[in-house]
Amino acid sequence: MTAGMPGAGVGGLFYLLNALWMPIREIWLASQGRSSASSRRVVRRQVSIALGILASMWLAARGLTAAFALQPAMRSFAGFDSSVQSREIPGLLSYAAIVGSAFSLAVILIGVQTLRLFVPSRRVLTSSSRRHVGMFLLAIALTGPGIAGAQAPEEASYRAALKENPNDSRTSFLLAGLLERSDPSESERLYRKYITLESGDPWGYIVLAEFLGRSARYSDAIGLYEEALLRAPGERDAAYGRARMLARAGRTEKSIEGFEQWLRSHPADADAWRDLSRQLQRAGRYKSATTALKRADQLVLDGESSERIEYLSRASAPAIKPAFSFARDSDGNTRTRTELGGDFTVRDGVRTGISFSTNRISDLSVEHRFQDFAVHTELRPRATVRINAAGGAVRLSSQLNNNGTGGSVLVPKAMVHIRAASESNATRFDVRVNRTLLDATPLLVDNRIVRTEIQTRPDFGLSRRFRLRGIGGFGRFDGAGESNTRYTGGAGAAWTLRPSLELSGNFTQSNYAHASHVGYFAPEAIQTAEGSSYLEFENEVAVVALDLGAGAQRFKEHGSIVGPWRPAWRSYALVSFRLRSHADLAFELDTYNTQAGPAIAPVSGWRYASASTSFRWRLP
Repeated sequence: MTAGMPGAGVGGLFYLLNALWMPIREIWLASQGRSSASSRRVVRRQVSIALGILASMWLAARGLTAAFALQPAMRSFAGFDSSVQSREIPGLLSYAAIVGSAFSLAVILIGVQTLRLFVPSRRVLTSSSRRHVGMFLLAIALTGPGIAGAQAPEEASYRAALKENPNDSRTSFLLAGLLERSDPSESERLYRKYITLESGDPWGYIVLAEFLGRSARYSDAIGLYEEALLRAPGERDAAYGRARMLARAGRTEKSIEGFEQWLRSHPADADAWRDLSRQLQRAGRYKSATTALKRADQLVLDGESSERIEYLSRASAPAIKPAFSFARDSDGNTRTRTELGGDFTVRDGVRTGISFSTNRISDLSVEHRFQDFAVHTELRPRATVRINAAGGAVRLSSQLNNNGTGGSVLVPKAMVHIRAASESNATRFDVRVNRTLLDATPLLVDNRIVRTEIQTRPDFGLSRRFRLRGIGGFGRFDGAGESNTRYTGGAGAAWTLRPSLELSGNFTQSNYAHASHVGYFAPEAIQTAEGSSYLEFENEVAVVALDLGAGAQRFKEHGSIVGPWRPAWRSYALVSFRLRSHADLAFELDTYNTQAGPAIAPVSGWRYASASTSFRWRLP
C-alpha cells in the first residue's frame, strides 16, 4: 500500500472492484425479476463508499502534486528530476500503486485457485474445522440413506400396488405426486389415468392443470380448469384458479372476465379483487384497477396497497410532458426539437392530448425554423389491442409574395399505429400509417417533400420461443414537382432466450420507382441482411430497453449493377427513471450507419445519431 493513498492496497482494490461490480450484477438480477428495494439500497450505499474512496485517492494525489510543486527540494530528495512536470506525479503516486496492487491481487487469486486444485482440503483445515466437517459428513451418511430409503420403499410400494390393481385411482394419484420432479412424463400419465378413472372429481383436473401450468403448457392447463368448472361450477379453486391461469398465460381479457364472473357471486373475496386489479392495470384500465384495489382494502387491509393505489391514481391523472431532442448526421445537418405536450384520461382505455414543438434544421450554410402541432389519442379497447392516432400540421414560412409581404403555409400530417394480438399471443399484427413532412435536411424542407406510407408487420409464433415475422410496405413521396413510390418487403425469425432477451435475423428489400433529385437517395433496390438483439426489463424504479442490429447492405442504382455488400449497423437505447409516483425522466439514443436505407438518406453511406430527453409530470 502507498502511504497517504486510501484504497490503493490489495484489500482496498478488491473492495473497489466488488463495489463497482454490484450495480452491474443488480441490473442483471432486475432483468430476471430478482431485484428488491433492500438490495438496491445496499448497492447504492456501497457504490457511494467506493466513489468516495476514488475521490479521496484523486484528492490525495492532487495534494501530493501540489506539495511537490511547491517544494523542489522535496522532489530532489525523493529522487525526481527537477524538470519533471508536476502533472506527471499523480500518475506515479496513484496509478503505479494501483497497478502494483492489481498485480498482487491477481497473483493471490490465481494462487488460491491453483492451491484448491492440488492441495487436499484436509491439509488446510484446522483440527476444529476437520471435526465439524467430519460431523457434517457423518450426518449426511446417516440421514441420506434414511431419506432415500424412506422415499424409495414408498415409490416401490405404490408401484407394487398398481401392479396388483392397475385401476387403483388413489394409488395412481399419490404416485403421480411423488414423481412430479423425478419423472414428469410418468407423473402426467398417472394424473391423466386418475382423471379417466375418477372423471367426476374436479380436483384431479385442478391438480393436473397446475402441474402443466408450471411447465408453461397453458392451453392444456386452461382446458383442464374448464373441465373442473363443468363438474363443480361453484368451487372457488376451479373458478379462481382458471382466472389466474389465464393471467399467467397472458390472456388478460379472458382473465378479467373470469375474475369479474366469480366476484359477482362472491363479492367478499379480497384476493380476487386484488388479482382483478392487477389484470385491469395490465389492460391499461387504471381507474377500474384503482377501484378494485380499494374494494380489496375495504375487505382486508393490506399495508402495501397504499403505494400502488397512489401509482394507479397518478397513472390516470392529467400529465405534462416537455421534451428536447438533438440530431446530427455525417453531412453536417443538425436538427433540434423542443416540444411541450400534455394529455389526460377521457375514460378507461382512452387518453387524449395535444403537443406543440419548435424545430430548427441547418447545414453548413442554410438554417430553417418551423413549428408543428398535433392532437393525439391513445385507445385500449381490449388488453391485446393498442391504437395510437394523431393529426396536425407543420407550419412553414413561405417565400415573399410579390407585394413584399410574407406569410406561412400549413402542411397536414397524420399518424395511425395499431398493434393487435391474439389472446394466446400466437399471432400479432403491427400496422402503421404515416403522412409527414421529411425534415432530415434543409433541402428536403425547402422542397416540402411529403411522405405518405403504410407498413404492416405480421408476427406468428411457431413455439413458445420461436417466431416468424414479415414486413410489407408502400410509400409515396411528393414535392417539388416530383412523385416517387417505394415498395418494401421482407421476412425474419426471432428466438426468445429469456422473457427479457430476444435474438432475431431479418432480410428486407426496398425498391424505388425512379431516382430522385429533390433531396433524398432513391436507388432502384436496397437489400439489408441483419442480425439483432433486443433486451428489455422493468422494475419499480426504472425501465431499460436496448435494440442493437448489425449486418450488411447493398444497393443497385437505376441503370447500374448491384453494388457490393457493405457493413451497416444501428442501435437504440431507452432508459426511463421513475423519480416519484408522479414523475418520469427518460433518455433515448438512436444511431445508425446505413448505405442507403430503408430510412430516408440524402446520399449513400450515411451516418446519423440523435439523443433526446423527456420529463413526464402527472398532476395531482
